[in-house]
Amino acid sequence: MHFKDLIARSALWGRRCFTKTLLVMQFTSVLLLCVCLQAAAGAYSQTVSFSGKDIPIEKVFNAVEKQTGYVFFFDEDLLKIARPVTIDAVDLPLEKFLQKLMKDQPFRFLFQKRTIVISRKQSSLPPSFADTTPVVKMMTVEGVVFGENNQPLSEASVTVKSTGKSVITNVRGQFNIPAIPVNTVLVFSFIGYSPREMLIKEDMGTIVIRLPLAISMLDEEVVKGYGKTSTRFATGNIIKVSGEEISKQPVMNPLLALQGRVPGMTITPTQGYASSPVKIEIRGRNTLNPNIVSDPLYVIDGVPLIVLNMTNTTSNASYERGSPGFVQAGISAVTGGQSPLFSINPRDIESITVLKDADATSIYGSRGANGVILITTKKGKPGKTKLDLYVRQDISTVARRWKMLDTHQYLNMRREALKNDGIGLSIATAPDILGFDNDRYTNWQDELWGMAQQTSAGVSLAGGDDRTSFRVAGNFDTGKEITTLNGSNKRFNVTMSLNHKSQDQKLNIAFNANYAYTSVNSIPMPGLTTLPPNAPAVYDEDNRLNYKDWNAAGLGQMFPFGSVLNPSESGSNFLTSGIALNYSVMKGLVLGFRAGYNIMHNNNKSVISIASQNPVFMPMGTLILGATRLNNWNIDPELTYTRFIGNGKLEVLLGGTLQNSATNAQTTSGFGYTNDGLLSSISFAPFTSNQDDFSQERYLDVHGSVRYIWENKYILNLTGNRSGSSTFGPGRQYGTFGSGGLAWIATEESWVKQFMPAWISTLKLAANYGITGGRGAGAYDHMTRWTVPYSSSVLPNYNNVTPLAPLQAVNQVYQWSTNKKMGADIDIWFMKDRINLAVSYFRNSSDNQITGMPTPAYTGFTSVTANSPANVRNTGWEFNLRGNIIQGKDFRLSANFNLGFARNKLVSYPDFEFSPFYTIFKVGESLNAVYLLNYLGINPLDGQRSYADFNHDGMISIDNSRPPGSGADDRYIPVDLNADFNGGAGLQLSYKRLDLSLSFNYTKGPGVVAFTGWGGVMGNIPVEVYEGRWQKPGDIAAYPRLTSLTSNSDINFSRSTGAYTDASYIRLNNVNINYSVPEKLTRKAGIHSCSVFLTMQNLLTITSYKGLDPGSLFSALPMPLTIASGISLNF
Repeated sequence: MHFKDLIARSALWGRRCFTKTLLVMQFTSVLLLCVCLQAAAGAYSQTVSFSGKDIPIEKVFNAVEKQTGYVFFFDEDLLKIARPVTIDAVDLPLEKFLQKLMKDQPFRFLFQKRTIVISRKQSSLPPSFADTTPVVKMMTVEGVVFGENNQPLSEASVTVKSTGKSVITNVRGQFNIPAIPVNTVLVFSFIGYSPREMLIKEDMGTIVIRLPLAISMLDEEVVKGYGKTSTRFATGNIIKVSGEEISKQPVMNPLLALQGRVPGMTITPTQGYASSPVKIEIRGRNTLNPNIVSDPLYVIDGVPLIVLNMTNTTSNASYERGSPGFVQAGISAVTGGQSPLFSINPRDIESITVLKDADATSIYGSRGANGVILITTKKGKPGKTKLDLYVRQDISTVARRWKMLDTHQYLNMRREALKNDGIGLSIATAPDILGFDNDRYTNWQDELWGMAQQTSAGVSLAGGDDRTSFRVAGNFDTGKEITTLNGSNKRFNVTMSLNHKSQDQKLNIAFNANYAYTSVNSIPMPGLTTLPPNAPAVYDEDNRLNYKDWNAAGLGQMFPFGSVLNPSESGSNFLTSGIALNYSVMKGLVLGFRAGYNIMHNNNKSVISIASQNPVFMPMGTLILGATRLNNWNIDPELTYTRFIGNGKLEVLLGGTLQNSATNAQTTSGFGYTNDGLLSSISFAPFTSNQDDFSQERYLDVHGSVRYIWENKYILNLTGNRSGSSTFGPGRQYGTFGSGGLAWIATEESWVKQFMPAWISTLKLAANYGITGGRGAGAYDHMTRWTVPYSSSVLPNYNNVTPLAPLQAVNQVYQWSTNKKMGADIDIWFMKDRINLAVSYFRNSSDNQITGMPTPAYTGFTSVTANSPANVRNTGWEFNLRGNIIQGKDFRLSANFNLGFARNKLVSYPDFEFSPFYTIFKVGESLNAVYLLNYLGINPLDGQRSYADFNHDGMISIDNSRPPGSGADDRYIPVDLNADFNGGAGLQLSYKRLDLSLSFNYTKGPGVVAFTGWGGVMGNIPVEVYEGRWQKPGDIAAYPRLTSLTSNSDINFSRSTGAYTDASYIRLNNVNINYSVPEKLTRKAGIHSCSVFLTMQNLLTITSYKGLDPGSLFSALPMPLTIASGISLNF
């Protein structure tokens, strides 16, 4: 009976899914019939032996599972009505054994592949003879809901469409709905899957539903804080970037792959090196404190990555420079530090999710004040074990060059400058003319900018079964920087993940780990664009640095290539790992536990070798060693509860976090080396100095959220967080934060559908408001600290005892800063949810900020850490348009476009004139505004740059000790360095086996002009500057007269409006072409699939900016053009 039911249901399912043609229907039915016959044959081929008297039926189930490998699915409540079993069977076929076992039981069974579904036998309700009205036949419905790879879906929603009554499935994916009418339609849904409807008829038995993965972007799964949701039911602003999009970018830092993909997020590389830190800012600047970085919280597979920035290192963290990341000790002036995300291979990432507003971030408390970036790495999936291999080769070069003066033009330029200054030629005034070879010409850009190469290779193994899945991957990247002098990067990654479920599906254990070793070798790049074209070669005939020719010209102290022999080396070992355990206590109630640990060791070395210095000065060597140690651990217990109340789904989360973060930085310097061979060890240094820095923070919070979804159209989300941090003094350690979000899916209302155009399929409105906190102070700013004075003249020794001096002024009453965030979103979906337009508005206010407040110098300190009364506001609009425009069998087309406007303002600051920022900011203006002289152009009479005399005192002056625009000096014009707007766009096309994707990013806003200097001094200039110079009275020129001298008119130019210009651009950021080799060719080679790809990065930039690249200054290395190609194999 059950076998026939299975065939009937399978055929019915086949007809519903494949109704295009009768031929397809027939083929599907035959195919399903064969599958079922094969399953039945499998059941008969398995035999069972078991004997026992009055045995609990669950014990029999366990014995069958061990002997056959089949798994039972059943509702635990069924065991309460099960009768004891007495059975004696030897080598009995499985199906006959089950028939014998169930003979006197109120159960039925059904085979589903390797799963045996146990359900209650149906019984019809007798009609009421007292009532002559037509009887509505009722029935009880039982079933199982499966997802991808035949995995049971726990907490899937099963809803009676006519009444809205709903239940959720248990850990085995089972559900039971009593007393519903026959011919009722049930709706099955789960996060990340497309919903499915089914008409329930009488005597259908146990229903087996398999939900397909969501095709619509509306129902795709997105990660949120401590959980998952879908775009449909999200009340906060969450942007997801898939791992597929990230892996197409030939970058070593995955953060750089996000450029132009997240509206409202600004990504700025701090240096031109692959390992350099990347500054991230989400929805504007929140604080006045220049020492506070704007970095969001990074969470890797549920484990926060915390770097406590040291305050005494050579690469201090700041808002402008960002955080030095993993390099908190030694000297990192070349690369500016190392980004923590440089240790994550982009190909190991499943997705990156950006949380921006209060509703999305407040559950993280103060840690989410600047936003949160969740990084989810790839995991194994049940199914056939797969082996993936890939190899990629990149080349990078600077595609554009400055057009600089040749030797003849350069010498004429220098002579004209000296003539304008009334200075005669001599070896002292013109060493480059009289001391260098005037017949020599070197294009220093071609000489020192070469072609960078990088090779990447990786292997991964993934697979598993219904209960255990795994993934192991290894990646290796090696390459050299674009300079021909030196510089290289190496990275080795090993990642692994393991997921296991208990036999009863109640316990789930997930473990993941990522280890990375990175090696960075870099050297300072000289200002090659300004080198005279007739300057001597880098090396002499003996292949040593060419100090000889520079000394002969009297310019030995200006030799620019000494850094070639002074590489900066940095090596890091980084491990991040986490484990998560979830146990289903009862239906809907899950007890969870998460723990994470990450550790990082960085050792860096910088040398100033004797060989790199001018031998005429009898130099000595210097060795500087830096060691940074990072240790973080966190423990997160949590309890989640899900159930339906009325016509709504209630989701409750209660959890806590205990986190410990510690950073240790040690810098050791050795001086006075007399032989470069001794620079390998600090113990050989005649003189040494040491600096130790240590910072530790304990963080504790209790957090929770309550979400209620009523009839799939009204969503309420409430979040709370009580945070505690050791960075505050007694009685000030704790702060309470939270948020509330509402969403309304208007198109679920019947009255809305009446007037809504047919081409609008879904309309959702959402709003949220919340408060997050900020710390912003050092780990020990609230404590009394003492130090040894730097000089005995400050505090002399007393009786040979070294005195201690207080290190800082103490204030233990400062408290959490407050960030109030408000947001509103409109989501409109068109053309059956294939196209989406999301419009967001935000307004964030930050007050009670922690910063240094001035104190009288006679107290011994000029400032003390305290709360500032300043109020900073960020407002803006964000637009995100994306869609799957064409979804054909052979041709697919999708596109996306995003745009962000953001405005920053210092709204108020009581007693502003007494604040430390009185001379830096202005109330009512942006925090990123600079105040400048008004540049009037080149004076036709004398060829000098001229400026407006704002205070009419007869002179042009800049006084940084007075507020701009006050009349104390001549600065009065503000220029907001924030972009007017920015964003990105993308286009993806697929035709059969060929895929093409294009991605763009753009910015509209100001920037510094590329060349702010002047011609005439020793050093090359662009041809445009030379040809556009002032030469005689009456000339109307773009550039000033040539001069070898320094004047205020030229120095002031960088502080004037003339130094800023429109730096807007549109950049074709990435082009990716992928071709999948036909299977008939790969199968012959024993390969499951094979694809080849070609990627081009930074291919084209459209801009009116006069320079190599918008944002790249005259002597800086511009963004290179990168071309990458490779092959990917799957076995």
